[in-house]
Amino acid sequence: MATSQQQPFDPKEETPLWSIPNDSVDDDQVPIATYFQPTPETDLMIRTTNPPVEFYVVRAHIYASSPPLRKALIALGDPVPKGAVELVSLHKSSATIFDALLRFVHPDRPRPAIQSFAFLDALLRAAKKYAIQPALRVLGTMVVHRVVPNKPLAGFALAVRHGLHDELEATARCTLAIDLLAADTFNELKGVQPFWVTRLVAMHHRRSTAAQLIVRRIHEVANSEAQWYAAVLKKLDMAAAREKKATTAIAAASAAKEAGDFKELEDSDSEYDSMDIESSDIDTTTEPDEGTDTEATEEELEPNVSLDGITRAADVKVPVLWCEGSGCRTYAPSAPLWFHIWVRRALRELYCRPRSDTIFSHPFYASCLRKARKTCDGCTDNYLDPTVHALLERAKEEIDLLPVDLQTLP
Repeated sequence: MATSQQQPFDPKEETPLWSIPNDSVDDDQVPIATYFQPTPETDLMIRTTNPPVEFYVVRAHIYASSPPLRKALIALGDPVPKGAVELVSLHKSSATIFDALLRFVHPDRPRPAIQSFAFLDALLRAAKKYAIQPALRVLGTMVVHRVVPNKPLAGFALAVRHGLHDELEATARCTLAIDLLAADTFNELKGVQPFWVTRLVAMHHRRSTAAQLIVRRIHEVANSEAQWYAAVLKKLDMAAAREKKATTAIAAASAAKEAGDFKELEDSDSEYDSMDIESSDIDTTTEPDEGTDTEATEEELEPNVSLDGITRAADVKVPVLWCEGSGCRTYAPSAPLWFHIWVRRALRELYCRPRSDTIFSHPFYASCLRKARKTCDGCTDNYLDPTVHALLERAKEEIDLLPVDLQTLP
């Protein structure tokens, strides 16, 4: 059963983030955060101003989790007697953002719901400002696993803007699925320094060039092996034809001798042997007349390959990429037609999106095979050969191992 794709953001929380106590009689009572109520252990109350909300927390937890926040709270607060609750106001602070940050500091509280890209961006900014590492770790993981699959460039922009160094390579790798030359691509990179945009484009270019070289290499090897194999088969056929011709001539001579015609053939040969031909009688300067047969001899047409140890076609290893179909054999010996189509389309795809997922997928193979079958009926057999897919799988692994390096300029 197919599973539905995970949504990038969470649904709205059903529980209100803050409320006014039921026993309050003061009309000006400030709401208290639902997950940060006063307890005997709380010794610090932080009040935000947008909107006004009170958070009751343990000072030691806050100070240990966020040195910048500790410094800010100490600077804002006034000394209080031991055992009393210190009140500190954070001006221009969003209660929703602060509530989410405090829940990351207290792992026993429910995880905050990230409901939008803008909220995630603001939360990352606040977590970076206050150096709350638990929040940065969780939010960084969310960028990689929930934002990037839907918006690779937006995820990369978040990682760059908020200094998510551990997630930077993962988000950059996911952008390989995007054509950076598309018209609307860079709209999602607003706010990213040109320094990083330049490096992202350079990385795409290096990967594209290297991946295309891998595909071109296996194409050249496949063509070379196919041409050698075809030449060997042709030479074996010609050798077999000569042997058959000689056998036929010997059989004909034997038959003529038995019929009594051998003496007549011998006499006719002696007549030619007794003729005296001077070298001056041979004209070597005259061009052959039109219509004269000037085709190459059988020896000239014979492929220049060695048959050492090869006496029959079964002694020759068939290349991995070799098609016996009539369509492929009509043209010059080379790799199968479906493979030529795949190489051409793969190079075009890698130019725009330098990753292996698309070109080594079954739908991509199928589209190439459908086009080839219009000309050659034998390509399907070669495509279904397990050794072919083993070869392509090795090429895929080579492309996947290409580095994602954002530190090198072109």
